[in-house]
Amino acid sequence: MNKRIKKKRESIVNRAIGLTNKQLMDGVLEKLRALGLTPINVTFPSGYFLFMNQTDYEIMHFKLKELPEFLFGVWNKELTFDNDETKKVPFVFGERECFLDKFKPSRAEWSPLYNTTHFVKEQEEQLKDFWSVVEMLPKLVHTPWELTGYSKEEYEKDMKTFEVREQQTKEVLAEAYKRMVDFMKSHKVEFGVLYSDGFWSGDNLYAFVDEAVADYLEVDDKLSDYFAFDFEKDVNDIIWELGVSDHVSAYQEEFNIHFRGVYSVDKDLLERSKKMTRTELNNAYERLDIRTSNFVRLISE
Repeated sequence: MNKRIKKKRESIVNRAIGLTNKQLMDGVLEKLRALGLTPINVTFPSGYFLFMNQTDYEIMHFKLKELPEFLFGVWNKELTFDNDETKKVPFVFGERECFLDKFKPSRAEWSPLYNTTHFVKEQEEQLKDFWSVVEMLPKLVHTPWELTGYSKEEYEKDMKTFEVREQQTKEVLAEAYKRMVDFMKSHKVEFGVLYSDGFWSGDNLYAFVDEAVADYLEVDDKLSDYFAFDFEKDVNDIIWELGVSDHVSAYQEEFNIHFRGVYSVDKDLLERSKKMTRTELNNAYERLDIRTSNFVRLISE
């Protein structure tokens, strides 16, 4: 078969599968709303870690307004079994955000469909099980410890611990940002953006300098060295100064910053960039890929 024709046919098939996936995802959201729940922060990741989806809408992430500490996921991806059989298997799963590591059905705190019995069923039976699990959520939002396998007391103790950790982490971050800004200012950096990475844990950082004032290659070297060798020490110093070492560690994801480089631009663009929206920054700078409006602006005055 002609390669072009084969590729076109594959594209048509993949679009049809993507539409079926979307119908399932939309159906989940509609079902949750009909059950009295409020899905929020709905996203459709293009893959898991470095493994890209084969078709559209294979993965959906969402939260529930009624249980904000949990992140939920729906997968409708192809699995390959020991006998080399390949088929789509639908999953719904969830995990407390404070415990998130590898967010997938095989690792989540709550993943009732990830078992051999579900895998080997026919598709009609799998979907029946899938919708039965979705319909459990209105009850479970009122007894969230049942999503984790812990007692109510253990669950509440864990959540209290993580509330303290979250608050103390914010305090450490605020001081860490001040030190970052001071360091960047000492090397003629006037502006920086810090935003969540789409694939890796942690945040990306880009710095901006006035092309008429700073040598961007020298600035790049200085910032690369700082985040490779000195930033962790600064975070540890702040943790000890604030006395929060019982709950906060410099190895947390929040302090995992990837310095990505320096933009050297004219003064007018630099000043305008400080006030640009996420979309405007992405359009103005080719390498930027800020996917949320909740990014951090680091401005040296």
